[in-house]
Amino acid sequence: MPERGFYLILLVLIFSGIQLSGFDQVHWLLYIPLVLLISALAYGACPLFILVKEMLHLRHDPQDGATKTTSSSDSQAPRDS
Repeated sequence: MPERGFYLILLVLIFSGIQLSGFDQVHWLLYIPLVLLISALAYGACPLFILVKEMLHLRHDPQDGATKTTSSSDSQAPRDS
């Protein structure tokens, strides 16, 4: 639930900025974060974060709480000579 509160605050701030600037004055690119935040509120997960996580091959290790990048060499077992 805390993530949804964060998404809602961001959504309100960006929407307020667009409204104060004028809907006809703002570039269309600024509406993309609004759509992503609305979908994050609806589904409970930010699609942009998931996309970036998949592109960077990040994984979360629950034992130490750290996020690490994985590479193809990490997944291979050591070879015996």
